[in-house]
Amino acid sequence: MQEKECFYCGEHKSPDEFNLEHIWPKRLGQPKPPKILLTNNVCKACNLYCGLNVDGMFLKSMIGQTEISQNARLGLNENSIKPIPLIILGFVENFPCADNERAVFFLGPAGDQIYYVDDASFFENWFGYMGGDPRSQYRNGRVYFGIRSAEPFWVQTLFSSIKKQFPKSTRLCATTIENEDGSLLFEANCPKDIVAFMRTANVTGQAEVNLHFLRPFMAKLALGIGGNLYGSPFLKSKETTLLRNILKAKNQAYTLDLPVQIASYGKPESGVEALPYVPDCWTLTISPLQDKTILTVQHPSGAMSSVSISGEYQLLAEDLTVGQSTSFVACPALSLVVGPLDTVDIIESRFSETSLIVLSAIEKARSQSQSLPPF
Repeated sequence: MQEKECFYCGEHKSPDEFNLEHIWPKRLGQPKPPKILLTNNVCKACNLYCGLNVDGMFLKSMIGQTEISQNARLGLNENSIKPIPLIILGFVENFPCADNERAVFFLGPAGDQIYYVDDASFFENWFGYMGGDPRSQYRNGRVYFGIRSAEPFWVQTLFSSIKKQFPKSTRLCATTIENEDGSLLFEANCPKDIVAFMRTANVTGQAEVNLHFLRPFMAKLALGIGGNLYGSPFLKSKETTLLRNILKAKNQAYTLDLPVQIASYGKPESGVEALPYVPDCWTLTISPLQDKTILTVQHPSGAMSSVSISGEYQLLAEDLTVGQSTSFVACPALSLVVGPLDTVDIIESRFSETSLIVLSAIEKARSQSQSLPPF
């Protein structure tokens, strides 16, 4: 039986040691994205590793959670309550809890204050990145929260979101809400010192914004898509070896001097004149140029990340052309990944009254989210 080479580690293994890899994570789209974003050429070991330590680290990071939360708002509908991911801001040093405990600060759907408190030992395995170890689940800790908006839709969305993220935790509210006639709708059940802390909003803490988590994520995209685009010549190159080093490096600071062009949350590499942006969604653009191919990710917030790979190999993908960019739009809130789309068409659709038919569902969802009750 002929062995296969793994895109991510370069080892040659038996075919039964491989399984389907979502180059673009399922969490950021749907189970069956376009073929170029899938591969059967990643071994099971690398697939598991990337799920926990590459995709998981990025998606659990402060940046990842913020972007996912922004996209999730497209799935909100006034007639249907859905939970959305909470935005993690960091550890709080002056929260009134026991000496052997730590508190983490989150923002709710309407900017609500949320604090998760647990034994300090629980946070030791977070490896220094905000959002938590992907292998860890929030345990039987305590969640204290304040309700910013008395609007019933946002109150119910807040409750649903907290229950989703902290299913096993004790949940205590610091806000009392009354009906319009003065009758009691919801009574606070938080300790008085915590209610007082939330009212002062004098939070002292530490927010860890580590852009290095994007480096292995972008390296993974380059290896997976590059392998699909260029095949064996790309996989045997020195450039691929460097990308693999970035993918598996435990300390990304040691990879910053490697001659690989990765821009984390910055401007894309030169050569791409215009890039599409579908607000609140992820847009992955593949730009095959004469001397290199640039992969650019537009985040829901509008921020960009990019990685360049050499373009000296022959393109294998029949639907891609040198000098012409192709895009894929992912909307996790709608379980949607569409593409390949002509990048120019996406850009023009933003400045015309008619949008691309394939993006109409996103436009409809955005219209619904904009009509939600105000905070």
